[in-house]
Amino acid sequence: MKIINKFNIPSPTQTLPVLWQGIPRNIKVAFFTTFIAGILVHGYMFANLFLNHDGLHQFLHMLRGHVGATLSSGRWFQNFAIAISGPWPAPWTLGLISSLFISIAACAIVACLEIKRTFIAILIGLILVTFPTTAMAFSYMYVADGLFLSVLLACLAAYVSKTLRFGFILGGMLLALALGIYQAQLAFTSGLFIAMLIIDALKETHCNKAFLLKGVKYFGCLIIGLILYFSILHVMLERHGMVLTSYMNINQMGRAGIAPVYEYYRIVIDAYRGFFDFFTNHQYWFLSSSLLSLRNFVFMVPVILIPVMSALILLSRPKATPSTDCRKLVINVMLLTFLVCIFPLALNLVYFMLQPQNVYILTLYQLSLVFFLVLALTERLEILQENILQVSIKKSLCSLICWISILIFVLIPYNYFVVINGSYLKADLAIRQTQQYSAVLLQRLREFPGFEDDMRVVFVGNRSSENDIVMHAFAQHRPAGWGWGMWPWGTSALINSYGYGHFFHIYMGENVQIQLPFVWDRQEFFEPFREELQELTIFPAQGSMMIIDGILFIRMSEEF
Repeated sequence: MKIINKFNIPSPTQTLPVLWQGIPRNIKVAFFTTFIAGILVHGYMFANLFLNHDGLHQFLHMLRGHVGATLSSGRWFQNFAIAISGPWPAPWTLGLISSLFISIAACAIVACLEIKRTFIAILIGLILVTFPTTAMAFSYMYVADGLFLSVLLACLAAYVSKTLRFGFILGGMLLALALGIYQAQLAFTSGLFIAMLIIDALKETHCNKAFLLKGVKYFGCLIIGLILYFSILHVMLERHGMVLTSYMNINQMGRAGIAPVYEYYRIVIDAYRGFFDFFTNHQYWFLSSSLLSLRNFVFMVPVILIPVMSALILLSRPKATPSTDCRKLVINVMLLTFLVCIFPLALNLVYFMLQPQNVYILTLYQLSLVFFLVLALTERLEILQENILQVSIKKSLCSLICWISILIFVLIPYNYFVVINGSYLKADLAIRQTQQYSAVLLQRLREFPGFEDDMRVVFVGNRSSENDIVMHAFAQHRPAGWGWGMWPWGTSALINSYGYGHFFHIYMGENVQIQLPFVWDRQEFFEPFREELQELTIFPAQGSMMIIDGILFIRMSEEF
């Protein structure tokens, strides 16, 4: 303590209150509301162990200190990222740490978009924590904390690039780490950059030279991040003698620069189509089919509001001198039109990294930035209407648009909350039913003459999803448009998964060697036994099991 006092280093009791007081109120509110909402929305998941097919496979590997072939997937920083949460895939630990990362990311987004009003900051946090990607990420709970750390790093990359003079260099480093965990976060940073530029272009103090400099800095952050990411990846692959996997076309990353021109055209078209399809054909809706028109309204209006609000703000600003105002207005309109048009492309940069058929909700977290940008524009429109606009049709129109925006963004997080917890209900039922089915299967195995615990058990065919009464009812009778994409795995999907053997180890404490031949090896594997296997009945009927060459076969379906 004497040494500290000698160098005039302030004590924590002196420094922390000063730091706390220096944090704006809207940032504090965004952090705490997002964190509390994260626990309330996802508490069902945090308080249970709902493992999907990958989770079954990875659970025991994590306890042994190993998590998949992350380097061959280009995720050279993932193992370091998830080490923060300890070696055990405990849902409460991972869930709380993930909620912490999401909360800090919400603060960074609020700061980047210069949100001042507390209510708008709260809505941004609620949407961030309820967006469908969060539930999908938590279905991969064993790496969820790493995925949300990558989101946080992507947001911080944008924040430091905005606030520090040479922050784009540090931002590039943070972005490289984010990509080292999950490559899709490139689109989150690029989309946030475009949203920030749209906000800047609408300011009265907007200067073309300063604006151009910001654009160069933001682009520099993206380039530095990509260069660092691929450089480190190349060094680590060389060091470990590995190559990128062909799974999800990961081995094609970084080759966009050598693609033919027509490929760029196709990718751009697919990126725009994917963007509009997400909002026009939104899968995650909780109301009945009779109210699907409301769904279309709720998710399409934000996309329409971006250009409408931008135009209203631009045209409602106080006029400068008549000689310069017209030229400046034309330049601003052209600039805003360009930024609004490339915004969907920036959000869907993932299409340049993966084939369109491999783009799914886990890689689309950045589409939430559409909602955040509309909320940022809503705040500016409200300020404009209160302080500048006189009583007129324009002011009434602005007021109406602001009310529509707020009502939509109150409904959206509630909608996601209901759908997410419906998905968690499905996950709960899937685990319970799989456990009951596995208990029956285990009993039948041990009653079968000649079976031993270390014997290899192979399923012949896949169990039909129609055998899952409740799961099949979910699929057949749910309201049209009600998506289960956040938890697509039902009972049969777990039983048919390559990790099903680990279900016995984890949930039942039994050492049974259940194996399913890979799809591409199935025909070749079964061919020598096909004639004998055709005589089997379908499990659980009698005569559905047979031992051949020390392998116990169980027929699960007609086709195999």
